[in-house]
Amino acid sequence: MDTTNLYIRMSDCPEIQAIWLSQFAIAEVYDYCVVYRDSQDDGKYHTGIFVESPSNTFKTANGAKGKMNDVIWIPRQGQLQKIANTCDCTDPMCLHLDFHKWFIAIPNPAPDWTDTFEKIWLAFTMQRIYNKEWDGEKWQTI
Repeated sequence: MDTTNLYIRMSDCPEIQAIWLSQFAIAEVYDYCVVYRDSQDDGKYHTGIFVESPSNTFKTANGAKGKMNDVIWIPRQGQLQKIANTCDCTDPMCLHLDFHKWFIAIPNPAPDWTDTFEKIWLAFTMQRIYNKEWDGEKWQTI
């Protein structure tokens, strides 16, 4: 699981966070890996498995607690594949072919976000669904 600062920054966008927040009513929320800032620890990021969200607060499996606005969902590769496959085709081969065409078009030398499959699938998902590209700092509409 990618927990680098770059992947956290890439995941911390309204489009991805809205997907996570919309799942509370229908999904098993403990299936989500999150990062959170500990205000008593100089604001450093920590990872945890989300457990519950009573009264606009969060609790993780390792016992950390805090406010929901301190939490950032960092999607796993499989979750990103499910998100990307909600577009125009339900056949997994269609998704595979679209991903392959997109992937081989990545310029050489490759951008810094190509070092993990989570970052690669996040970039593919953002382009496929939201028509956005990572410019190294933020998502830009293309």
